[in-house]
Amino acid sequence: LPGTPAEAAGIRPGDVILEVDGESTEGWTLEQASMRIRGPEGTPVTLKVRHLDGKVETLTIIRARIKVEAVRSRYLEEEKVAYVRVLRLDEEAPKLLRQALSSFPLAELRGIVLDLRNNPGGLLSSAVEVASLFIDRGVIVRTRGPSFGERLYNSRGNNLPNLPLAVLVNEGTASGAEIVAGAIQDHGVGVLVGRKTFGKGLIQEIVLQLRDGGVIKLTTGEYLTPKGRQVHDVGLTPDIVVPEKGDEEDLDLKAALEWISTQVPVGAGR
Repeated sequence: LPGTPAEAAGIRPGDVILEVDGESTEGWTLEQASMRIRGPEGTPVTLKVRHLDGKVETLTIIRARIKVEAVRSRYLEEEKVAYVRVLRLDEEAPKLLRQALSSFPLAELRGIVLDLRNNPGGLLSSAVEVASLFIDRGVIVRTRGPSFGERLYNSRGNNLPNLPLAVLVNEGTASGAEIVAGAIQDHGVGVLVGRKTFGKGLIQEIVLQLRDGGVIKLTTGEYLTPKGRQVHDVGLTPDIVVPEKGDEEDLDLKAALEWISTQVPVGAGR
């Protein structure tokens, strides 16, 4: 995540952790790795990682208490494009995204880039609200399960102008973030740019809280896109595929801006 000790140390999205403090991670679960990496604030942890370009590095991270805002934004003045990154879909994300979009000079905007890369998802309600900011009407997501059948979650509407919309996605875009991306793609109100998404479309509910603080979860259903496309174990394929190069330059953003430059803004009412 941006602004974290890991980013400052040189950890990149997609890195594979090979060792933690000199011990191989082979055979470790995600929980085991997480427990070994976490620790008291101000203490070091050394990770041996393999980057996407194949380079192997040993990096030392100084642990710190992390507080990352769910939404970050900036105005790309030269391109006249609003760039908004949604890092997670928590309770605050829809409000923060709405505020960010309203802060841009809407009258002069040529397009919007919505960055959902490495967004692991979050709340279903937040995913529906975020997608509703770009989809005026219609189904946002379908849920299906043996105990409740099929449910439809519809757009709540918005008062934002309909501008060319490019959504950045990658292998770390999952769950609720795939709900947003899939809805935008199905409704044809934007294009997905980047690489195939993670493919996490299951609905899980906590059915028992254990005495040691653990929980037991059951899978009770799955998410489907508005057109009924399955997401779980399949993922979403971008409209514009950008191979991962491992370069410093953000090729996904570059491709998105190039696409926006070819579009003519349309009037309101998708």
